[in-house]
Amino acid sequence: MNLELIFFQNDNEVLENSYILGRESKLGFPPVPINVFNSIPREKNILYRIFSCDFSLSDDGGFSCTRLSETEALKKANSPIYEDAASGSCYFRYFDSVCQHTVWLEDAYHVAKKLIVLKHMGFKRVYIPEDNYSLPTAKRLLSAYGNSI
Repeated sequence: MNLELIFFQNDNEVLENSYILGRESKLGFPPVPINVFNSIPREKNILYRIFSCDFSLSDDGGFSCTRLSETEALKKANSPIYEDAASGSCYFRYFDSVCQHTVWLEDAYHVAKKLIVLKHMGFKRVYIPEDNYSLPTAKRLLSAYGNSI
């Protein structure tokens, strides 16, 4: 059975019984680490906010996290991209004049891998917001994988 992807515009439509994947965090972790999936109650809807995260740590210990679309993130990628097997995400690092950055990418390939894990865990549908971060990556995912997820 395929995993159904449902696009929505209004959070109120699905938030009531949802587990939200892709919470903004200042901790520098991937936006959706795969290793949290086992803790999700199976009766919950999955709301997947797809975005890349530019995590920066300054010399004085300050840190921040900025949401990026997949396209915005890849524009910054002028260094090798690595895959983190535990989280199921990929990342790269770069330096600017102020600090070091780690950019965690949520690209169509890695999102598909995570959706397949959710499918095998027994989840039936995933809700994806129609916003400037989630929608472009989701469209690339559907273009590449069709309904095979």
